[in-house]
Amino acid sequence: MAGMNSPRIVSLLPIAGMLAVVAGGLGWLLLVFAGSRGGVEPWAGEGQAGSTLEFFVEKPGAVMTRAEVEQLPADAWRRWTGAGHYTGGFGTVLWARATLRNAEPQARAGVLADVDFFADRVEAWGRQNAGDDKRVGGNALHLVSGESVAAAEKALPGRAVAFPVSVPARGEHVVYLRAEDFSRPVFQLEWWPDATAYHAAKTRGLIAEAVYFGGLLALLGYNVLLWVRLRLADIGYYAAYLGMGGVFIVLARAWGLELGATLGSPGLETALTVALALSAFFLTHFAREFLELKQRCGRGDRIAGWLAVMMAGLALGALSTPWVKGAVWLPATVAGIGVTHAGVLILALVAWRTGARQARFFVLSFGCLFAGSLPLVAVRLWMLEAKNAALMGLMIGSALEMLLLSLAVADRFARAQREKTDAQARLIEEAEQRRVIEAAYADELELEVAERTRDLEAANTDKDRMLIALGHDLRSPLAALTQRAEQLRGGSRSPMAETAGAVLGEFSGDVAGAGRQMLLLIEDIVLWARLRTGAQPASSAHAVTGLVTPVVRLHRPLAERRGVALTVDVPESLVAWTDLVLAQTMVRNLVGNAVKFARSRVEVIARASAETVRITVRDDGPGLPATVLARLRGEASAAGDNGEGGGMGLRLSQEIGATLGARIEAGSCPGAGGTELSVILPAAGRVTGEAVT
Repeated sequence: MAGMNSPRIVSLLPIAGMLAVVAGGLGWLLLVFAGSRGGVEPWAGEGQAGSTLEFFVEKPGAVMTRAEVEQLPADAWRRWTGAGHYTGGFGTVLWARATLRNAEPQARAGVLADVDFFADRVEAWGRQNAGDDKRVGGNALHLVSGESVAAAEKALPGRAVAFPVSVPARGEHVVYLRAEDFSRPVFQLEWWPDATAYHAAKTRGLIAEAVYFGGLLALLGYNVLLWVRLRLADIGYYAAYLGMGGVFIVLARAWGLELGATLGSPGLETALTVALALSAFFLTHFAREFLELKQRCGRGDRIAGWLAVMMAGLALGALSTPWVKGAVWLPATVAGIGVTHAGVLILALVAWRTGARQARFFVLSFGCLFAGSLPLVAVRLWMLEAKNAALMGLMIGSALEMLLLSLAVADRFARAQREKTDAQARLIEEAEQRRVIEAAYADELELEVAERTRDLEAANTDKDRMLIALGHDLRSPLAALTQRAEQLRGGSRSPMAETAGAVLGEFSGDVAGAGRQMLLLIEDIVLWARLRTGAQPASSAHAVTGLVTPVVRLHRPLAERRGVALTVDVPESLVAWTDLVLAQTMVRNLVGNAVKFARSRVEVIARASAETVRITVRDDGPGLPATVLARLRGEASAAGDNGEGGGMGLRLSQEIGATLGARIEAGSCPGAGGTELSVILPAAGRVTGEAVT
């Protein structure tokens, strides 16, 4: 188990170390470096000597002048010892009277400033000594400050409510302050006898917050660049959340006033509330996309959608702040922020349990944010005078939250880059596979094209052979017929010895024979064309005598005219499995070719084995040319064959044999020479009586 968990622990150590460094650095920067209050003189309590601070709340609707306030009885003022703050109610005016005493032998040039609260308008009046005339005169002091006051009119430039005050040596200076605010005025005044110390503290605060906002701006820029590059929805939502959060903190720390911009009430309250609500709105959408809630937890995605709708409603409602007294939208939005962050934290835990490892960044970031927010909540409830330090804690927690979520976005970017790299690798691999397949296909295609080319060339050659054979087979009977006709007309060089009747009879016989030969040739051509179109044979069992006898009867007259003995040796019991028409055509062509070239005899012999029937045609002629024999035997040496000597009949017989699954064997007759052609057909039993078995 330890071995399984060690990689995760190691991966979290750098993150924990970085968070510790950032938290420690920001804590020192904001709470120690910028939070040093050295130089502030405490206010004197009851019965104590020193500077005193008193408050008076003007009744609603009453408009009092400074002179009237000065005439108030002593018991109308409330002494303040510096423990806590002093505030008026909604719609009231808050007055303060600061009596600044100096026991030193030299004058003091100091600053009277509010710690962290920014009223809309604060006016200050002063007089040099308690015994002087209290009327507004030449030595009277009248200065203004506040959020709604232009920078050129402020007593001291910057965001703070501060007034320069000089206290004479061993004397006192009484300052009256009047505060107005859109919601309610609050005072937490400090007396800095040395103005240099005040300005040094202010500079330290500006430096610390500038570093803080610089880091925040860097995170924002980094995430915006990521979004521009990747265009991922979750990164876009996070950049918007970071931007709105930064706007809220800038407004809350009044950096616009520090830079000379004037934004008073109710515009400031409206902008603060809208920025805060929109930050939670974008955070919720970021959580939905980043945690993949729609795929992992449909109910959680709907809850996150409701939270987003709630925060969008608060943002729209905040636009009515200028017309709603009491500033109800900002507290409502703060409560909505708490509900939204708690809900997103719960959804992150649920997503983590379903396997979303990126949810751990949410859990850690919200843990830091809540840890930073707790001091502010406690201060709001019990110790408002520590508001500045508590707000600094919130800034630290918020910075850690944003940093962790930026790490989450960076992790998302790294995952996207890895996915992109893997996808590119897969694309390269697939492209290589396609290239190999295309190369193999190209090779196969090349081979197929070459094979088809050879087939076409063979077909063209075969066509040429068939045309030559056809011309040869047609030429012989037509030439004989023409010669006989010329003799009958008397156009021959040799005088006719026969009588006219005998010549006409012989001529008619020649015409009939030539017609039969041409009809058979035409039938062979038609049959050859059918075979070329892919016609299938109709095979069945046939007696071999029924196959051979009609063929011999057809060629016997020609054999007798040529003086060729045509003999048949076919047992009546032999049966072959074949197509009768195709087999007769094949045997007819072999017998016709033998009768044509035989000198004295032609033999037709049929014999059977266990599985085949062999029909052999022998003649004692000159024999077939070597090229024809090579073609019939399937030898490659037939390249020199031009089609002559074999005739169309042999070529057709060869193709019929291929169609029937039969073989044609060619050779020379033993002994006297001649040609022996054999057709080997499948056997199909024997003839018994009238039936074929």
